[in-house]
Amino acid sequence: MSGALIFDMDGVLINSTPYSWEAFRLVLQEEDIPFSTKITDVKGYLGMALPELVKAWKRDFNITIPYDLNTLSQKIGKIELQLFKKHIQPDPHLSDLLQQAKKSDLKCAVATSSFRWRADSILKLLKIHKHFDTIISAEDVIKHKPHPDVFLKAATKLNTLPRNCLVFEDALYGIQAARRAKMKCIAMKTPYYTRKELGQADRIIRNFSEINVPKIKTLFN
Repeated sequence: MSGALIFDMDGVLINSTPYSWEAFRLVLQEEDIPFSTKITDVKGYLGMALPELVKAWKRDFNITIPYDLNTLSQKIGKIELQLFKKHIQPDPHLSDLLQQAKKSDLKCAVATSSFRWRADSILKLLKIHKHFDTIISAEDVIKHKPHPDVFLKAATKLNTLPRNCLVFEDALYGIQAARRAKMKCIAMKTPYYTRKELGQADRIIRNFSEINVPKIKTLFN
């Protein structure tokens, strides 16, 4: 198989969501801004880039963030990384898949709505940075998920046609972006979405122990 694997980061490469939203809560608490981390309240905002997230909070809750985006990202990121180091370990099944991909001449990319500094920090923390041929982050595109731009940019960087790319996603915005990019998609099942809600994906898995290169090849037959 000649093609590429494109991985979303948060919720896919790392189970970051509960810790990320706790970091948001702690930062906003400093400004006496109430913030909920309940699944039902978080769900609708998963997969959003930070600029869109801030706009959505303003629209939906009339929350005004007293920081510019870079400052907000740095403040949240500092807390996040402390929580990740305490609670998250590298996934051996993910490492195995990435090694299989390399042996099968499958290129690999990260395509995330996160800022590049944060993506680099997380991938190094997980000890998987070296496995990726390119990393596309929020700074690299103008339109974010559910627009397909981040995935199409990754395909271009990998010199691979979209139809030969497989995206790993966990959020509806990301799955929609993959479909709009005309790419295959595997959805990671998390507590935030039902299997029915993830139904646009070509396959749904609970974790990386359920997938390997031979199974990936069947999606393209």
